[in-house]
Amino acid sequence: VLSIPAGMLASASIMPRYIAQPMRWILSFCRSMPALVWALLFVALYGFGTLTGIIALTVYSVGYLGKLFAESFESIDHRSSQVLADLGASRIEQFFHAVLPSARVLLVANALFILEYNVRSAAILGIVDAGGIGFYLKQYLDLREYQAAVVCVVLIFITVSLVDLLSQRVRGKLSVGRC
Repeated sequence: VLSIPAGMLASASIMPRYIAQPMRWILSFCRSMPALVWALLFVALYGFGTLTGIIALTVYSVGYLGKLFAESFESIDHRSSQVLADLGASRIEQFFHAVLPSARVLLVANALFILEYNVRSAAILGIVDAGGIGFYLKQYLDLREYQAAVVCVVLIFITVSLVDLLSQRVRGKLSVGRC
């Protein structure tokens, strides 16, 4: 949700350069460090817990997805947006009535990619005590309860596989809808 306005503000085809360029720098900063590094930073600042992991993934995801969304907004045909501008529509109206609908398929595909990434990363974040199943995996490994650790790995694999399957189905329906 945060990535759509971030992508809009970073898109040079929607916003003036003096707004788009600083927003691109902010997004670059957010994705310059992996989610694991953000997790370590937020654990140091706020302590352990699931919320810390969520904040770390959110910062990284907004940086990454905001850039992908900005590129999606820039890659579409802007003729419909120009027509609305000629009719007196504001930039916001152009965005919601021309740009966003035209970029819908790209936005969904990019959002699903980041969702898959976050599901995988959530397990890693638990290892730095940022919550989630990775926390239990680390705990079981530290206690040398290898059978329980294997169950965690299998659950992570099943979850990632289910998200991947769901993502494939949604992408398939989107591509059928475009034809």
